[in-house]
Amino acid sequence: MKVNVLFYLKKSKGNKRGLAPIWCRITVNKNRAEFSTGQTLPLDRFDQDRQRAKGESGLIDAINSNLSWIQTQAQILKLYAQHKGIAYSAQYIKEKLVNPRVAPTLNEAVKDFCQNRIDTSECEGTKKTYRNRLNNFIQYFKNTNRLHYTLDMLNPQLCDEFICWLQIEKKSINPDYMRKHIEVLKAVERNAMALGFVEYLKLANVRTLRTNRGAPLYLTEVEITQLTAHKFIQPRLQHVAHLFLMQCYTGMAYVDLMEFNVSKIVKIDNKDFIEYKRGKTGVTALPLLLHETMAIINLYPTGLPQISNQKYNSYLKEVADILGIETKLTTHIGRKTFGMRMLNEYGLTIEAVSKMLGHSTIRMTEQSYSRVTHRRLVNEVISISQPMAA
Repeated sequence: MKVNVLFYLKKSKGNKRGLAPIWCRITVNKNRAEFSTGQTLPLDRFDQDRQRAKGESGLIDAINSNLSWIQTQAQILKLYAQHKGIAYSAQYIKEKLVNPRVAPTLNEAVKDFCQNRIDTSECEGTKKTYRNRLNNFIQYFKNTNRLHYTLDMLNPQLCDEFICWLQIEKKSINPDYMRKHIEVLKAVERNAMALGFVEYLKLANVRTLRTNRGAPLYLTEVEITQLTAHKFIQPRLQHVAHLFLMQCYTGMAYVDLMEFNVSKIVKIDNKDFIEYKRGKTGVTALPLLLHETMAIINLYPTGLPQISNQKYNSYLKEVADILGIETKLTTHIGRKTFGMRMLNEYGLTIEAVSKMLGHSTIRMTEQSYSRVTHRRLVNEVISISQPMAA
């Protein structure tokens, strides 16, 4: 559809000094929309045929430049709407011209994105992570005089320079740490494109190295039995051992373990489960309530011991030293142990384990827990060979 732009003097709105405002009329498919250009002229200084101000002066030139800009911008908006498949009208073009959105700077867009993640996340760990990333970005923009950069100045070269800055200023060589920062910039760019501030994604093909995950760390059945049987002299270590075993039996992350209470135990088809929403993602997890888990819960009728994450990890090192466990014990190793046990010792499907762990996607479970142990391989081969032999 053709877009017609007409300028005229609105004489009915003239003032006592003989000045009348210049109005613009947008016509699309016989539908009109009108608005004031914000310019005024004497009644005898407007050429209706040329639709421009008459005369030679700096003011006349400025008025005519503004009218030309409006005319050009109207056609650009039409082409943009056609390119994006947007149904445009006279009113649509008028609103875009009268109330143009001012694109935020790159610094402002990154701030808004990170702050949104901080405000909407229920997990303190996630909030802390995004605060750290936001501080890094702000410091980078300030140190490199890029606070004024606009969104369309975001490009692969800037990403490379930011990674170099992280390596030098933050002394970070962890690929995952750098990759997570670049993912923030990619998300900011996607949001900017959705809002029409950028035409295409320049960072779509930007790739950063990933850390080689290697084999997941977890406790073996022998080590779990050893930890269960040992009686620690110091109560604090015994409490930590019980908390860690709870994680091995339920797959709870630290934040969820600290919020556990017996009201989260539910019965489904005469089987007891623990149902809770993960603090990190809000996804519902549903691990089976094992007898070993219930035995630990019964030891603490008023609730599980409460401990900070820092002290928890510190005491776990003492527990590992006493038992001679070589695996570096952390709160997350208990969760890893649960996932590996369910897959390899109990033989559950990856889908079932994903639900028990409260993962948002099965792909996440596959990436972290899909390593097949020798025992599982032998058990599955035996289960197949027995009917074949019969």
